[in-house]
Amino acid sequence: MCIRDSSITIILFFDIMSCRDQYPNSWLQTFLLKHDVNGECKAVVESLTRLPSLQQLTLDFSRCWKFNDEGCRGVGQLLDHFSTTLTNLHLNITGSFFGQNQISDAGLQILGEVIGKCSNLTHLTLSFEGNKANISDTGVGEIARGLMSLSQLILLHLNFDRCLGLTDRSVEHIVNGLQQCHSTLEQLSLFLYNVGDVSLAILSRFLPTLTLIQVLSLHWNTKLCSDDGCCELTQAISCLSSLSHLQLHLPKYSGESNSITDRTMKSMCTMLRPLIKLSHLDLDLRENKGITDSGVIEISHGVSQLTHLNSFLISLYETNISDVGVSHVMDAIQSLQNLACLH
Repeated sequence: MCIRDSSITIILFFDIMSCRDQYPNSWLQTFLLKHDVNGECKAVVESLTRLPSLQQLTLDFSRCWKFNDEGCRGVGQLLDHFSTTLTNLHLNITGSFFGQNQISDAGLQILGEVIGKCSNLTHLTLSFEGNKANISDTGVGEIARGLMSLSQLILLHLNFDRCLGLTDRSVEHIVNGLQQCHSTLEQLSLFLYNVGDVSLAILSRFLPTLTLIQVLSLHWNTKLCSDDGCCELTQAISCLSSLSHLQLHLPKYSGESNSITDRTMKSMCTMLRPLIKLSHLDLDLRENKGITDSGVIEISHGVSQLTHLNSFLISLYETNISDVGVSHVMDAIQSLQNLACLH
């Protein structure tokens, strides 16, 4: 636990690794059997609600054992208590390393309801990655319902990666939830799962409404995507002339059937032309076997035109490029006079 100026910022880390010294003999087994993180959360909530006000709060349960809907209820009580003063909330309930957390749609309903009361929030990060089969479109809809009340959001980070029960309906919920803050958002990060062309079409209609957006991060695999959806998305991104940071992660992953091709790469090249303010570009296209030298030549040409670029990352692992494609990437990199960081 780290507390820094309790009236302004509190950061809490519930970390099972910190108990090794307390349980030197079979410490992990003992701790997992005896430790009740949900009960501990309740005790912390009761203590923190004695504070007069709270503006910034970070709660990290990512390395807990079986944090569940009871824990969400405790978090909800804490957020409700400070709903009128909170401006910055970072909540991480990522599935843990030792065993996935067990929150469900019921837990997300609790959190969604109370987030909707925090109308002064300007910075919001919610991570539910790895809560596998317990979260469905219904739970995402509850979070989105809470977002509808947040008209001052500047930064939003939503992570539902590896939540296996999601469909395109979740993206529809999220976009509907952002209708009240599309004119204030400057940073948007979405980590999604099971995203298909329907989701890409929904996002493509929404993204051009983000008139102040400077940082955009979109992460999903392409197992349900085609070139049609990806090209529609890149066309929408090309409208965001204020972008300075762009992360576009479209890996395929082994064993999955679909793959984007050189057609998407050509569309990305077109996307980059109007993004003259880009200083950071991160492209993850690994394992898309439909990408060949022809596509890499296209994207290399687009990158070479970004005169303000100072950070560049591209992953083409396990694509179908040869030394010819690599050579064009290197030529593009050498033309970037302001480049300071290369991955």
